[in-house]
Amino acid sequence: MFIQLLINDILIITQKLEMKAYAIGGSVRDLMLDSLYFKHNLGLTGKVTYINFPEKSKIILQELVKVSDKDLDLMLKGDAILLGKKLEIKGYKIRFNHKFKTINILDFSVDVTTMRSEIYQKSGALPLVAKGTMETDLKRRDLTINAMAMSLNKESFGEIIDLYSGVSDLRNRVARVLYDQSFSDDPTRIFRVIRFSARFSLVFSNKTEQLLKAAVMNKVYNNISKDRILNEFKKIFSEEKKVIIKILHLLNEFSLLDIIHHNIKINYQKFKENKILSCNWFVWFLLLMENLGKDDVEKVVGKFNFSRKEIKLLLNR
Repeated sequence: MFIQLLINDILIITQKLEMKAYAIGGSVRDLMLDSLYFKHNLGLTGKVTYINFPEKSKIILQELVKVSDKDLDLMLKGDAILLGKKLEIKGYKIRFNHKFKTINILDFSVDVTTMRSEIYQKSGALPLVAKGTMETDLKRRDLTINAMAMSLNKESFGEIIDLYSGVSDLRNRVARVLYDQSFSDDPTRIFRVIRFSARFSLVFSNKTEQLLKAAVMNKVYNNISKDRILNEFKKIFSEEKKVIIKILHLLNEFSLLDIIHHNIKINYQKFKENKILSCNWFVWFLLLMENLGKDDVEKVVGKFNFSRKEIKLLLNR
């Protein structure tokens, strides 16, 4: 697989430069959910910080590649920009973000970040980025289940670094944010937490549910642009049909569909029975608008930046 060759090249370069590389986020979460890795590595103990099976490194790498077919996030204890320049020499196409010290390896959907910390000066603003540690980098994630890392380094390949009890929460199917200001700092986490909860059948921890309700009550989502909100709905409506229906129930429960329009009424049975729904997010969005009158739809059109074609379909549905 080409992505496996890419990972091998990254590991060769980081070793030569005395950097440390880790897989992070969704790929590690999905690896932990994979039957082989989960059964053999997570069923053995209770709370753990490191799980090390170096003799299985080849199998682990194969499993990581398998679950990372859509995207892979890597974190460096080192300089991601320097890594990107070295990869360019080897022929890879790299997009650099010097402000956030990240690179995107084009054609592979692989993002590499330098360990960092983030400070939000106000709710919804993009964070100020500073050099960080493993602890600060993992803590800036949305949920504990997405705040685990796996070592890709020769001496510790396969170690799972779990500083915030992500293994336990994944095993017990719990959605837990990492700190109290999480939703206020980045209101898009409201939608991401609901989306992941539906996808993985998670139950909110008591504290997380309290924080979520408080964030919605305070309408912190008004601190981010409508484009960012619409982007979250695009992600929601790109999930599998059964997951989308679960998400709609949660959005309705927390009155979050009011963000689009307060008159939206969902016919869940029609959503379930509709057999022509594709994976295109806009088809779902059209169905969501079904009960709205022309004036209400025009307000929705004026609120978000739809394409001309999408506006025409909304107004003439």
